[in-house]
Amino acid sequence: MPFLDPLLHSFLAVADLQSFHRAAERLGISQPALSQRIARLEGNLGSKLFHRDARGVRLTAPGRVLAEVGKDLVSRAEAAQTAVRSAEEARANRLVLGYVEYGIFPFLPPALRRLREQAPQVEIVRRELYAELQIEALLRGEIDVGLGPAPEAKHDALCTVPLLEGEWTLVVPRTHPLAGQKRIPIHLLKEESLIIFQRSLNPPLFGRILAACDAAGFEPRIVFETAQAMVGPNLVHEGIGLFLVASYVLPRLPRTLVARPVDGLGGPLRIIALHRKGPKPPALRALLKALSEAKES
Repeated sequence: MPFLDPLLHSFLAVADLQSFHRAAERLGISQPALSQRIARLEGNLGSKLFHRDARGVRLTAPGRVLAEVGKDLVSRAEAAQTAVRSAEEARANRLVLGYVEYGIFPFLPPALRRLREQAPQVEIVRRELYAELQIEALLRGEIDVGLGPAPEAKHDALCTVPLLEGEWTLVVPRTHPLAGQKRIPIHLLKEESLIIFQRSLNPPLFGRILAACDAAGFEPRIVFETAQAMVGPNLVHEGIGLFLVASYVLPRLPRTLVARPVDGLGGPLRIIALHRKGPKPPALRALLKALSEAKES
């Protein structure tokens, strides 16, 4: 084992081969250098380890004890090396993915299925983090990839991979007057009871919605905040309010409901993947490939 003490390593080679000459060849050193190592080890231990006579090289009693202990050390060292390598392989194949469960993007389940098929050794660990917190977590090395709306500020240390583009929509009953609008101007939301995502899921984005409504001259009447997107349509069906939601969150709706785009809430909602710049480990390359393939299918 290369990381064992060279003196012990040399001793075990001589003990195994019972020959200084053959042990030196195995170790790739000169025989005088090997003899010096054994002499140094004997000096450190204060015991003679080998008998040398016409019959060759034989272990002394202390030498036999050291050989037995040394073989155990080799076995333990090999087990340690195997464990370290296994841990390193597991770490290399483990990716921490930051995103918000509320916005399960339509490309994510098929991407994870592709990843499992193409690189089954990769383990995905999820962390609930909205976009701005993902940046901090990436820079601290706490996550490997972030998924979510593109943050307002770019960071030189991070790479951006575009994945999806959507817009704000309002989910309304088919019988509602706003269902007849092709696009709903923001000011028409003034008199409506609104259901929206929970503020804690993405405080900056929540704040931008409030600011857009304020710029349009009203304060939105938010009657329910939800952390589960699929709750929104149920609440609309029950007459609680109208659901303001990104278009990519609910690709399908019950036949009794429709979604209409809302103007005035800002530009397109761009969904991206974020990762640190630099060489991409194989696991990261595999995930980005699966995400890219899923978004195009």
